[in-house]
Amino acid sequence: MTKIYNAEVIPVPTNMNKVLTSSKMIMKGKITYDNKKDKMKSKIQSKKMGGGKKGMWGKPEELIPIQMADEGDPNYDSEGEENVILVPNTLDDENICFSDNDNNKSNVPNISVKEFKNNVDKIISEYYINGDIDDVIQSISEMDCPSFHFEIVKRSISLSLDKHEKEREMTSKLLSALYPNILSSYDIGKGFRRLFEHADDLQLDIPNARTLLSTFLGRAVVDEIVPPSFLMNPLIIKLGNDIVENAKKKLSIHHGAARLERGWGPGDGRPVEELKIAIDQLIQEYILSGDMTEASRCVQELHVPEFHHEVVKRFLKNGFESGDDACQSILSLLKYLLQDGVISECQISKGFDKVKAILSDITLDVPNSPKMFEKCVSTGIMSGILDESYSI
Repeated sequence: MTKIYNAEVIPVPTNMNKVLTSSKMIMKGKITYDNKKDKMKSKIQSKKMGGGKKGMWGKPEELIPIQMADEGDPNYDSEGEENVILVPNTLDDENICFSDNDNNKSNVPNISVKEFKNNVDKIISEYYINGDIDDVIQSISEMDCPSFHFEIVKRSISLSLDKHEKEREMTSKLLSALYPNILSSYDIGKGFRRLFEHADDLQLDIPNARTLLSTFLGRAVVDEIVPPSFLMNPLIIKLGNDIVENAKKKLSIHHGAARLERGWGPGDGRPVEELKIAIDQLIQEYILSGDMTEASRCVQELHVPEFHHEVVKRFLKNGFESGDDACQSILSLLKYLLQDGVISECQISKGFDKVKAILSDITLDVPNSPKMFEKCVSTGIMSGILDESYSI
């Protein structure tokens, strides 16, 4: 079991007359004992342990009584003991957030903090447009300023607070992708600390800033980029206050982790069930109108590129319920969306996989669905929306 002790130093008492009251004392280089037997025994110890005049350590007034180490004493230390961690007793120590040594940034930054912040703002703004995490990683690596990396956490979350749920979801995914190669646990902890310190200022412009920060913190724990012990740290509790408490509540409720995984909704802030209803309405309107341009616009307005496999699944399911003609029309729409760059081939393949997984359940409502699905796969391969290797 790992033991954690406070690494504080007990001051030497100034009044030595009160301290040296035991029968065994060290004073002015002489050793006083209650009996001669102890005196004979002590001569050997004094020479070995530096207790004589020549070997005495320090001035007499600086000496304190020799006491046996007590395991219950918070200052107890043993070289033979393993897994002992000395924890600083000051609340303003930077290392209190995490126990690793990631904060030892040895290189000298190439640019100033202000320049780094401006560059990060530009990088994050571009990321919100193109969604390219690899581009973010490359841009940050090129700046080569690891000592400022905590600002990535602070700036990205701050920028997302006054935007939509889509950008907040993208921010959570970005932080998870940057850990641990770009962002260390120390960087993430320090970034949240800075956010807690400026929470009041953020709240002036964004009234629900504290609630949003608690969701970001809880999501970071679920994504395993922040350890749960971070929420128990006295400094973090002191700085975060209600933000940390709200994060704990969100994690402790029933299915809290699953809820936080969708803390920003599927992408645009709506609950998943509400999004499914919107997809069903979209496809029904398309089946009636046949307007691919309008359907494409509606799919883009959902703002859920990582959720498009669910769009494909519900498209096919609605097609089965509407008949063969509707299925062929939906496949034409999927081809149009693929060519227009709205839905990727990977998302289409995942959507077909999801239909295949629940095909037995769909058959209960639509008995002919297995044959229709087989026909959709064949048509999908021929039209190029599915890879030739795709099998049922």
